[in-house]
Amino acid sequence: MGNISGQIDEIITKRKAQLKYIESARETTDTVLENMHIFKDFQDEIREHLGVFPAVEGDFDVAGSIESIQTEEFFRLHREYVSELERLIKRLKRDNLNISFIGRTGQGKSLAMQNISGLDSSVIPSSNRGDCTGAKSVITNSEESVVHAQIHFYQKEELVDIVNQYLLKLTDGRRFIKDVSDIPAINTKELRKTLYKRKNETVKEEDWLDNLCKYVEHYNSYVDDLGTTKDVAEDEIEYYIAQYSNVDAKEKYYKYLGVKLADINTPFINEDVGKIVLVDTIGIGATSLGIEEEMLKAVENDSDAIIFMFRPDNKRGRISDNEINIIRNIAERISPEYTREMLFWVINRVETGDSGDNVHQVNDVIQTIRQRNYPIADVLNVNCSSKTEVENRLLIPVLKQLSSRIQDVDKLLVDRLDQTGERLYQMYSQLCQATDRAFASSANEDLKRKFYRKINPTIKKGLLNELRKLYLDDYNNLRQMPCEELMNAASGKFKNIIKAVPTKEMVMDLLSYGDANQFNAYEACTNIMRMQIIDDFTELNNILNKIVERMKNQVLHIFTDADKGKLGFVYPLGDSPDEWIDGFLDLVEGEKKYPFLSDALRKFQSYTINVQGFLIHEIREQLDPIDISLPRPDGSSSVPQISGSMAQPELVAEEIVEWLKTYAEDVHDNIEITLKDLYKIPNRSMFAAIKDLYDRITYTMADNESKIAEEWRYLYEDWMHLIWKDEYQQQSAVKVIAEQWNDVVSKLKEINKPEYFVIRN
Repeated sequence: MGNISGQIDEIITKRKAQLKYIESARETTDTVLENMHIFKDFQDEIREHLGVFPAVEGDFDVAGSIESIQTEEFFRLHREYVSELERLIKRLKRDNLNISFIGRTGQGKSLAMQNISGLDSSVIPSSNRGDCTGAKSVITNSEESVVHAQIHFYQKEELVDIVNQYLLKLTDGRRFIKDVSDIPAINTKELRKTLYKRKNETVKEEDWLDNLCKYVEHYNSYVDDLGTTKDVAEDEIEYYIAQYSNVDAKEKYYKYLGVKLADINTPFINEDVGKIVLVDTIGIGATSLGIEEEMLKAVENDSDAIIFMFRPDNKRGRISDNEINIIRNIAERISPEYTREMLFWVINRVETGDSGDNVHQVNDVIQTIRQRNYPIADVLNVNCSSKTEVENRLLIPVLKQLSSRIQDVDKLLVDRLDQTGERLYQMYSQLCQATDRAFASSANEDLKRKFYRKINPTIKKGLLNELRKLYLDDYNNLRQMPCEELMNAASGKFKNIIKAVPTKEMVMDLLSYGDANQFNAYEACTNIMRMQIIDDFTELNNILNKIVERMKNQVLHIFTDADKGKLGFVYPLGDSPDEWIDGFLDLVEGEKKYPFLSDALRKFQSYTINVQGFLIHEIREQLDPIDISLPRPDGSSSVPQISGSMAQPELVAEEIVEWLKTYAEDVHDNIEITLKDLYKIPNRSMFAAIKDLYDRITYTMADNESKIAEEWRYLYEDWMHLIWKDEYQQQSAVKVIAEQWNDVVSKLKEINKPEYFVIRN
């Protein structure tokens, strides 16, 4: 098998190293939840005292807006996120890799596990008589030589839930019990009479009633053990997990009714399997209620790899809806991506037996499975009664897949979890924005008139006049001057033009390529040089992006600074001007409420300068001397006369290099002359961008009215509760809400950051 045990140890070690990031993400979810509960409590208080808040025009809408913010979906998604985080933590904390065996009853699960673990039917029940396993088991590869088990019994409350599943089904929800002590009093005879009186009773209902009878009739077999854990020796294990003796089927057991889990420890047959655990689930199709759901929980919570056992019929090799539904349900529960890596469909090939062999059906079944492209890692053909085949054709392929792919599968789970965290963050951000909007447009007309003395100077002097000063005093002077940053960056590119000339060795390599001649080598050199020079000058985009970003920041600081436009109180300016425009307009619903202002900001946001737009065509024109596809203005050839012959490749290479150096110097000089005038373009362009923004947000008219002035006034009126927060609270009739509100919203916004919602590694 190779060093699979060592690989498994390495996987477990790496998993544990990832734990701190997942656990850290889990801790931050508590902070998020605490803040949301504070907000929810505030909402509840408002709901209970809506009549207390003043009904001044507009003010009542504030309370109503706060009260109406929807949080149910956030809490639902938060619960889902926390549940998945805890499941992942549990998975990464395990000291073993778990392999779950699933399938309908009688498919060979127990037989395969016997041949891996070395245990026999007295510990892993296996029989052709129907359902034989009564309780879920996990079998751990242990270094201990003595086989033993810990038997975990249900808590009393859990057993009440199990019994109630049957009662509620059989009585259409009319009957249930509250305590385990009520179980012996369940009148199963009366239930059976009632069932027989129905005209639509089914075999399934009869089976449910039979199972309920076991809990009632054998109550004394399990009741004293509920809520306990027992250590038992190998020869006692069967008594707790099997439905009958493997030696004599007439000897029935009922302890399993109270058993939640049997944790069995034994040294496995193969010493190199390492730290693995086999999870034995109860066969799907057993008459007990909830079996498939228990299987899905085991797959979801306890499995790294999944073995789906299937024994084809000996007469007709077909896949039934039962098998298809099992695969579909597992894929839906844990994702098709996971099952394509870690679910193995094992075809149990029976060569001898009481029910006859199915050898002739196996290949047809496997072919059908492969044709249908089910979401599985592989389909394995295994004679499960053979220890050798179980090891070589089942265990080894599964362990190899585990050791090579489990880390990618773990990453898949983390990535999927991050997607949920990102959705939660987006929802949280929307809630934060909704809290801001709750006060927007709520002030009454008297309050608006009071604040007009603040609004008007802020718009005209703090914002528009400061923007005017920026383009007149700063950029108006700059537009007559070259952009120094671009000029300095370009000077380094000029030096690289000469460096672009290929070396003599490179030219000689070109001369030796196939049947290349002097002309071919020279042409190849010029092609290489042109592309290198163009790519080098294209890197000037980095400088242009930097200066445009700086200019946009200057402009938006005027919009947001506390002593200028003050809009940073509505939406603070971060590192990216474009992100501020997006976030601000989204928060204030700009396109809907302030269309002209939004249009101006969007046009400013899209402004850019790039090399392709104003520079590259000029540079390309100066590369004509090293472009032999273009004739010279006088009609002469652009290919120099090379006197050396191919018999002397070294001399030819030297001559080509010299010609290229000469032309490179011409290119250098021509580009340098051309760019002198172009260096002014960035400053001129940025001046025009600021001036255009100023004009749009100052003079935009519609229907002979200054619509932009109206939008500015409405914007500041709508958001004055944040821009002049203290004064607003002092003046507003909703002060009683606002004082509490600010504390609540501040806590929400403190953690409105991605790092509180995603796994950071």
